[in-house]
Amino acid sequence: MFKAATIGVLLLAIIPVYFGEEIHDELKKVLSQEEPEFRSDKQREAVFAALDQQTPLIVVLPTSGGKTLTFTLLIILRDSGVSIVVVLFNALKKDYIRRLRLAYIEHIIWHYGETRYVPVVVVSADRAATTGFIIYESML
Repeated sequence: MFKAATIGVLLLAIIPVYFGEEIHDELKKVLSQEEPEFRSDKQREAVFAALDQQTPLIVVLPTSGGKTLTFTLLIILRDSGVSIVVVLFNALKKDYIRRLRLAYIEHIIWHYGETRYVPVVVVSADRAATTGFIIYESML
């Protein structure tokens, strides 16, 4: 007796490939510079590790070392889903919002009752731990 052959599907992760030209163009947009450069080799390594979807990824850079660029560039190039950015200080939140606006990246600052889904959700650390935000992010 013969059994029918079954056809299996092997799911592979689709990892996008980014070219230097794409990265350079987006760096120009994010940094508002005609000839953008990474601040350090470590920042460059972090950006490319994020783009290569290396996980877990922990980036330790000094203050003003360019940590924000690591995930912002990924948000722009990935062009899908929702990224949540938790900020600790109001000054950092204002600076990040300014950068998002300059780069024409759709975003919201999350507050209780917010239900919109946009590419970037910026939330303060104190609000990120609330039941309201946890419910919101679970619906993404």
